[in-house]
Amino acid sequence: MKIPSLTAVALATTLLLGACGGDTSPPITLDATQAIDPVRISGTVTGAALPPGDVYLVTDDSASIANMGRVVGTALTLTLDTRPEDGSFFTLIPGAGSSCVYSGPVPANASPRVSLWTDLLTTGAGADPLGLITESVTQGGSTQGSSVARMYSDRAATVAGTVTCDPAVPPFSFDMNLQAGWNALELSQSATSTRLTNLAASARRTLVARFFTPGVGVVLEQGSLMFTTDTATTSATFFQIGGYNGAVTLSTDVPGLTVEPMTVTLPALRTLATHPSSWGFSKRQRVDVPLTFRYTGTATQTTPFTLTAKDAAGATVGSTKGTIAFNRPGLSLHSMSYQPRLAARETVKVSVCANSVGGFSGAVTFGAKNLPAGVTVTPVTATVTGSACVDVPLTAASTVRSGNYPITLTASSGSVSAEVGLDLTVLGPSVSVAFVSSTVPVYVGTGGTATVDVSSQYGFAGPTTVTLTGLPAGVTTTPTTVDITAGAVTRVNLPLSVAADAPLGNLQIRASSPDLGPDPYHSNSATLSVRPERVNIANGYATVAATSGVWQITQNNYDTSTIALTGTTGTTRTVNLPHAVSRLVSVSGGVVAFTINGTNAASLVMDAGKITTLPKAPFTDDAVLAETTDSQGRLWYTTRVYNTNGTSIISLRIWTPTTGAVRIVDTTNLTGSGWLAMGPDGAHAAYGIAGSTAILKYRTDTLAMTRVTVNSSFSNLAVTASGQLWLSNYGQSLTRVNADGSSTIFNVMTGTLIGFDQRSPSILWGRDDGAAYRIDTTSATVSSVPLSNGQLVAAVTAPSGGLYVVTRDYQLSGSDLSYLSILK
Repeated sequence: MKIPSLTAVALATTLLLGACGGDTSPPITLDATQAIDPVRISGTVTGAALPPGDVYLVTDDSASIANMGRVVGTALTLTLDTRPEDGSFFTLIPGAGSSCVYSGPVPANASPRVSLWTDLLTTGAGADPLGLITESVTQGGSTQGSSVARMYSDRAATVAGTVTCDPAVPPFSFDMNLQAGWNALELSQSATSTRLTNLAASARRTLVARFFTPGVGVVLEQGSLMFTTDTATTSATFFQIGGYNGAVTLSTDVPGLTVEPMTVTLPALRTLATHPSSWGFSKRQRVDVPLTFRYTGTATQTTPFTLTAKDAAGATVGSTKGTIAFNRPGLSLHSMSYQPRLAARETVKVSVCANSVGGFSGAVTFGAKNLPAGVTVTPVTATVTGSACVDVPLTAASTVRSGNYPITLTASSGSVSAEVGLDLTVLGPSVSVAFVSSTVPVYVGTGGTATVDVSSQYGFAGPTTVTLTGLPAGVTTTPTTVDITAGAVTRVNLPLSVAADAPLGNLQIRASSPDLGPDPYHSNSATLSVRPERVNIANGYATVAATSGVWQITQNNYDTSTIALTGTTGTTRTVNLPHAVSRLVSVSGGVVAFTINGTNAASLVMDAGKITTLPKAPFTDDAVLAETTDSQGRLWYTTRVYNTNGTSIISLRIWTPTTGAVRIVDTTNLTGSGWLAMGPDGAHAAYGIAGSTAILKYRTDTLAMTRVTVNSSFSNLAVTASGQLWLSNYGQSLTRVNADGSSTIFNVMTGTLIGFDQRSPSILWGRDDGAAYRIDTTSATVSSVPLSNGQLVAAVTAPSGGLYVVTRDYQLSGSDLSYLSILK
């Protein structure tokens, strides 16, 4: 329980409690047969005898010496016949302006001012804290584990309520009939509350004493030491907590601050006098030692320190804190230069300023130390009266090594000195290594090349070895040694090999050299882009999936009659058709090739090369086609139908390529243009209406339609084999439409959705101009696969699972190059 802070009247908290550590000894139990008296605390030790000493009321952070009792042999007696110190009182019910909140009735005669004490402190004859005694309630208590607290009230009052001061601290509640003067109350504490109530008439208590862990309490008469010379003296009082005795060694945590004497011997308590004065404690019964602190450091500002006492084994048994301040002649130092740069064979001037402290005036020599090899300083002497600034020259030899070095600037005048740290950048003969391109693309199987420029700096000439660091598993290179000409730039190609199991993705790599020096103008890092294996294919367009590989129209114009099937190994089958081709649609085992708004001729081309002439395709140039056929081999599409009055509707239709039959599916619900998606097995189709939240979902076998209204924006969609809808909002988020019509939004990058994998039903594919996205819909996690510095031309799901991607690299001269990869 934390009681409001009280004024320390006789003993400081750090002396009595804060320095005591934990009370870990087994309890000593005193007689528990007596009734509880509000003004008299007494008992007989039955388990063991306490050392002779004094007894005082204490709480968490203070002690009262207004009433003092004794422990002698087996008897403890403390009579409360005196009002406690004025500084220990607080208003029980907080008033206006308090940070605490009270809930409960306000007493008719105003809130009493009270002084509350929770335990007893027993001390040795030299005021040495020995332990705490708690009045533990053994019968008649309202809660198990309660204890007796002593409260002095300035008036009689009946109070019942709760005070809350900090949400992190349990509230303090009470229900008491207080008498003017001393009261004995029941104190119940738990992790969630602290409560004070009147004791029952049948209540009995036991006095339980626990010794403090032996240690040393130290109090400095002057906690702030003022140095006008190299030494400062103050008296220190040592208290033997828990009966501690023996020699302790004193030290501080501030460099240059020592204490004399370094060793203090604390006698056994039984050798001390046994009778303290009636108020306070006799100083002759404490261990009072004058301590002389000596400071040889260079600090000029007020500095905190800790004085530590250790036993013969080196264990800390006590400590106290203080500060050191200065009023002696001295200097403070600072530099006006920020990370100066010093090149080989050159000199840089570092600005350093000194300020007088304690009236110092005189000639000061400025210099530097902790300099790197090959760097020298030319000391400068100037008169400092108040303050002065000088430039200290630092000179570098031709042999200095590049790097960043912490150095120390110094100022001295006789016994007066000061220092300040500074970071110095040394530019010795070195090289800079910079990537020619910020991205280094490499491919599984074929690898790639990292090209770097190695530049001579500050006269470097000779061999240097270039290496790459940060390479992922499966990507390797061989360090390359090149001869560098002073003042020249040498371009180096580092071949990279990429194993089949190398992880795909982008990461940062660095080019380095044992002769690498600082270069603020060029970066030695680049993005390594590990990409999937690829094979070169002919340029084309209108790409669709084949059983193994892709079909595409081979010439980049719209009246070609040549299509080609390219496998994942790069083999190609070219097919010449008797008509122009503008679109391809993948069907089982082949492709349908047709024109739109011309002759509308169509052919079925099987992967093996067989060609079958089909009825004319029914499409106009405004048709929106599904990328694949449905489970019955039919192609779904939309077309705009114009009425005689100039209005139009969008009609959803099905074309059966083998027969030429067209079936109208829906002419009333497609209220705007949009996107048409087919499930991976062709069992479901979906049409998303642009600019709205409406999606039309169809079973392809029965043509039954379900209208779904979603509560989030979307720019394209995909449908699973079971008919669940997934949406993307311009590639910035992913939405799952749940069975109950609700939506779950995942903040992940998706690119434009392509469709679900044809073999892994939980994998959804997406794409943008340079990467593909593998989306695991069970965990809503996305893997981005970098693909091209140029353009991702096409991405279609593969019948055997995975994703076919066609990329195109732009060439400075000649035709651009196209490549085929498959992702899994």
